[in-house]
Amino acid sequence: MASKRATSGTIFNPSLKHLLPDPLVLKDMGAAVARVAAALEAGEAVAVFGDYDVDGSASSALLSDFSPRLACRHGSTFPTA
Repeated sequence: MASKRATSGTIFNPSLKHLLPDPLVLKDMGAAVARVAAALEAGEAVAVFGDYDVDGSASSALLSDFSPRLACRHGSTFPTA
């Protein structure tokens, strides 16, 4: 976040685009995006794996909720203890 430059526009009109880092800087995110895109184009099912903490549960729920909007067959699972 320190690399993002604060301007009056970003301070007085905050948005997630300006507050969150670029997700493509995460390791292998580009490959993951390409694989999901290929699965969608091929009509393959996509699995959503989540975990029990708040961010894992919330992100899994968001992906599961969004998947049908992409006409994507999907399944969700959480690890057992």
